[in-house]
Amino acid sequence: MIFSFTPLLSYGSTVLSIRRKKSSQGFSIDICGTMLVASILRMFYYINDPFEVTLLRQCFVMVFIQVILLRVALKYRNLIRLFDYHYIRPFHYWQWRQPISFWKFLIGFVTFLSLVQIAFNGNEYLGITFGSMSFMIESSLPLPQILLFQRLKHVENFKVILLLSWLGGDFTKISYLFYGTDNVGLIFIIAAFFQMSLNFVITYQFFYY
Repeated sequence: MIFSFTPLLSYGSTVLSIRRKKSSQGFSIDICGTMLVASILRMFYYINDPFEVTLLRQCFVMVFIQVILLRVALKYRNLIRLFDYHYIRPFHYWQWRQPISFWKFLIGFVTFLSLVQIAFNGNEYLGITFGSMSFMIESSLPLPQILLFQRLKHVENFKVILLLSWLGGDFTKISYLFYGTDNVGLIFIIAAFFQMSLNFVITYQFFYY
């Protein structure tokens, strides 16, 4: 039960910090985008291939806190430095200037997945497709931070407490998958180890730079 609500603690503190400082500078809204897309995909994965209900509950909690975090981050963001100019995405995906664009995308994304679910309901490959996309997206969460460190050649303003929380979350997740439940697919375990390996890369960069 506690495992399901861990996102409230880890991301809730970020919400409070942004509101207190009235600035989201230093926080990447890519985190919100990554976790929202991954969690929504995982919900559709559950429809086709039910897994441990604790993990499903965590998806709902994650969506809830990420919606709040995105709203707060957009409210207090610095429009002058809206995104990293070294990395401009096609169609400025998740780099839009108008907050409404983010909410339109999320609504459209859920609508699109719903239509796909209706059209291909019962297809044996639909669940694994949703699941694979979900875990691939979530496990890539540390990549932007890795690339940023690599370009800047320093870790200034990166807090050690954040690094410890990421690593602690990895070990907690893997421990739960191995010892806390019997109904978990191999894809969960592979994604968890991949994400942990990326966090080890960040750990190496943290001490190297």
